[in-house]
Amino acid sequence: FDGFLTGMRFLKLFGSLSGRNQDLVTGHIPELLTFLDMPDAANVRIKNYSKGMTQKIGLAQALIGDPQILILDEPTSGMDPIAKARIKQLFIKLRTEGKTVFLSTHILSDVEDIADRVAIINQGELLAYDRVSSLLAADERGYKIVFTGGDAELWTALSGHTKNTDDRGRMEVTCPDRESKDLALQVILRHGGDIASL
Repeated sequence: FDGFLTGMRFLKLFGSLSGRNQDLVTGHIPELLTFLDMPDAANVRIKNYSKGMTQKIGLAQALIGDPQILILDEPTSGMDPIAKARIKQLFIKLRTEGKTVFLSTHILSDVEDIADRVAIINQGELLAYDRVSSLLAADERGYKIVFTGGDAELWTALSGHTKNTDDRGRMEVTCPDRESKDLALQVILRHGGDIASL
């Protein structure tokens, strides 16, 4: 952010870069700042904003051009609970207007409240993609425990589990349910293994 600019000048600049009519941009700024609960921020330099205010002005920057698609990474980070609730309302409003919001977040309650569809990605691998309701209603699909180390008897002690070694030389155990997973964890730890991921 250009810290020397006020919120108003900053949003006017990005409104003009979007190609949107300047009169519409200027008229939309007070409404946007009021909705984001920072109406007095229009005449304050961005360098004097708190972290939460900086997050909000970034969101206002993304919205000022009235885009059809928004791609946002952790947009509510650093915001208080009231601000987070308002941002959720905003996303739901955008959705009803037919706009698409791609939201990257680890806050599962935000996902449940806002999203139509969810993609779960772990280390670049797409693990699941579906409607939120379908994912929440799905049965357990099992657990994968990745670990390193352990004594010579560990692999034998995990008999009955699906076992293999990944491309980094770490050991993996797949368990079909919670009970089997809990038992495998106890065996791995008892034999000196170090859990890398579950």
